[in-house]
Amino acid sequence: MIGQVAVIQAFMPLIRQAQGRIINISSILGRLSLPFTGPYCASKFALESLTDSLRMELQPWGISVIIIEPGSIDTPIWKKSLKMADDIIQKLPKKTFDLFYASAAEKTKSALLNKASKGIAPEQVAKAVIQALTAQKPKTRYLVGQDAYLGAVLVLLPD
Repeated sequence: MIGQVAVIQAFMPLIRQAQGRIINISSILGRLSLPFTGPYCASKFALESLTDSLRMELQPWGISVIIIEPGSIDTPIWKKSLKMADDIIQKLPKKTFDLFYASAAEKTKSALLNKASKGIAPEQVAKAVIQALTAQKPKTRYLVGQDAYLGAVLVLLPD
């Protein structure tokens, strides 16, 4: 988050001069949270908020501020996440794991494996970025992938 702000601040004079655009890449998990993804989701929620604030702040100068919200992407993050989860589980006391996490961990692991098999190609995200860069009137948000659209609908349901 600090990096995005630093880059935007550094380039703001050029963006204003060129009446350019700011495009942030987030995730649909910037709108909803899932078990065991709290820190990741929190960072994406923060990026969503930053983008919304900047959009309002820069509107008087005609600078578009856009967010790309992909769902699952076919990258190595899935295998890395599963390995990290297994490492964390191994370090937990068995009683703690059994009492608090066993049921949820298995469900989450199953969901991760399912998402990993259905991730979109990174090129689809790149196409959304190109569209956001070249559209005469860009949208404020670009959902990418079927699960991103599903996530956007789920956010509308009551807690």
